[in-house]
Amino acid sequence: MISGKPLLLASALSAGMLFTASSEAALEARGNDMYYDTVLNVTWLNQSQAVQSWQEALDWVAGLSHAGISGWRLPTVSPVNGSSFQYAESVDGGTDWSYNISSPASELAHLYYVTLNNSGAYASNGDYIDGKLTNKGPLSNLQADLYWTATEYAPDPANFAWSFLTDLGLQTDALKTGNGYAIAVFNGDVSQVPVPSAIWLFSSALAGLAGLRRREAA
Repeated sequence: MISGKPLLLASALSAGMLFTASSEAALEARGNDMYYDTVLNVTWLNQSQAVQSWQEALDWVAGLSHAGISGWRLPTVSPVNGSSFQYAESVDGGTDWSYNISSPASELAHLYYVTLNNSGAYASNGDYIDGKLTNKGPLSNLQADLYWTATEYAPDPANFAWSFLTDLGLQTDALKTGNGYAIAVFNGDVSQVPVPSAIWLFSSALAGLAGLRRREAA
């Protein structure tokens, strides 16, 4: 006779696994610390590189090759209204300098609020709450700090770029010479990246060698 306790434990574990899968449904593991975002159609690399400036962040990602894949970039920011940047401060995600941005136009904000389901320091009604990076999902190396984007801040592009503060949930401008972190993004799904030609040639050579040995054995 089977005890009810193991069944209850199994049910609880199943429920927990379902909750985890549901809460991280937009991120699919691709191996080697890479996670495909099914909503944004990008792949996030679970690395956070500490940098001393915006330019250093750009240089790091430009030279990055991970698991044989190059072509990484910093996250980008587009106007949340789909037409032009709005620089007035807000807390409801209605402008670009804001908390609570859920639009895919901002990749980091969408990752923070929608994909990982974190809260900002201000609620959408303007009430202050204790915003923090509570949920990291599989992106365990995310830091509660400033993250650079690749997008310059148009009112003063020579000195400022858009950033996202994961300790507050705030998208804002930051001085390009300031310290922060960089996270790498790849356009599309890395699982669909063609096998490098050198590896394909090596595989072909092995296949040819195997065929030669079979003929010699015959």
